[in-house]
Amino acid sequence: MSGRMYGKFISLCIALLTLSIAFTPAVIASSTTPVQSTEEAKSDVLSEARITFRDGQGTHSFDYEEKDHSKITHVYVKNTGTKNVYYQLISPTGWVWVKTTILPGSAFTSDHAFGSQLEGKWSLKFDTDDGSPASLEISVLVKP
Repeated sequence: MSGRMYGKFISLCIALLTLSIAFTPAVIASSTTPVQSTEEAKSDVLSEARITFRDGQGTHSFDYEEKDHSKITHVYVKNTGTKNVYYQLISPTGWVWVKTTILPGSAFTSDHAFGSQLEGKWSLKFDTDDGSPASLEISVLVKP
């Protein structure tokens, strides 16, 4: 077995073991620190957007492709609106990796080690429970 194939095999085994033990994926880290421009310079940008959903609901997506299994995917969402926003990060396989409420003016950051088994289209779903407009800043980076 070549070194690259062995590495992918080990990554897959670890991911499957983690999912089977916890049954729900874990966030590696989360905070409310905004993305720094010096970090962006060293990172691959998967998505950056400022979005308003006029009816209070919407989805934003990004495509994840593993290029280096040692990198971390950094997801930053800031609620720039006036109402609470309910946020979910959903994998290509349909698993909800993050589910939280972001208060007006606040941000939520999470870091993830996805691996090759989770390549594909990831969805960020947003909802204000009363249909009020939702305004958001979104940044998805892959960092060393």
